[in-house]
Amino acid sequence: MSSMPHSRKRLLSISLCLIVAVGVNVDDASGSADTGDDQFVYSGFGSTNITLDGAAVVALSGLLELTNGTLRQKAHAIHPSPFQFRRNGTSRSFSASFVFGILCPDPDACGHGIVLFVAPGSYNFSTAFPSQYIGLVNGSTNGDANDHLFGVELDTAQNVEFRDINGNHVGVDVDSLMSVSSASAGYYDDRGGGAFRNLTLASGEAMQ
Repeated sequence: MSSMPHSRKRLLSISLCLIVAVGVNVDDASGSADTGDDQFVYSGFGSTNITLDGAAVVALSGLLELTNGTLRQKAHAIHPSPFQFRRNGTSRSFSASFVFGILCPDPDACGHGIVLFVAPGSYNFSTAFPSQYIGLVNGSTNGDANDHLFGVELDTAQNVEFRDINGNHVGVDVDSLMSVSSASAGYYDDRGGGAFRNLTLASGEAMQ
C-alpha cells in the first residue's frame, strides 16, 4: 500500500467507506497481460454497470459509497463480468489498485473495514454477516475451504476470535477471516530512504 502525501484530500462525506477508483489486471504465466476481459478500470462509478447490493450506492459525485455510518451494515460492489484465473491448467496472477477513504462519524463505532475479494460467480453473499465478518462470511461459513474465497482486508478493528494483530492492519484471507498473513498498515517511503511509514486506515484521507 502506498500513500499520496502530495495529493491527499479530505473526503467530505459522513459515509464510512468510499471508493474513488479501482483497477484490476490479470497476468498469464509469462507475466504479460491479455486485453479485454482480463482487465478493468473504474475511474469513478457514475456511468458504470458495477453490481451493487446492501448499503452500496454511487453518489452524485461518482464515488462508490459502501456504507453510510449506520451500524451493522454490509455492502458489496462486484465487477459484473467473470475473470478466468486458471488457463490451460495454470494459475494466473493478478494485480489491483484502488483509491479509498474510511471515515468514522463516531470514533466508538468505526466499523471493521473493507475487503477486496475474489469469489466464484455462484457465491451467495446474502448469508454473510456484517460487523467483524465484513460482509464476506458468517459464523458457520468462515473457514470453509469449499467457498474458494480470496481477500485482502483493510481491517480497522481488532477481533481476538480471528487473531487480528491490531486494529489497523492489512491481512490476506483464504476462505477465512483468520488471515494467513497480516501486517500493520503502512508503506515504505522511497523518498525517505525506504523507511516504513505508518498509515491510519480510518483517517478519512484518500489512500491508494
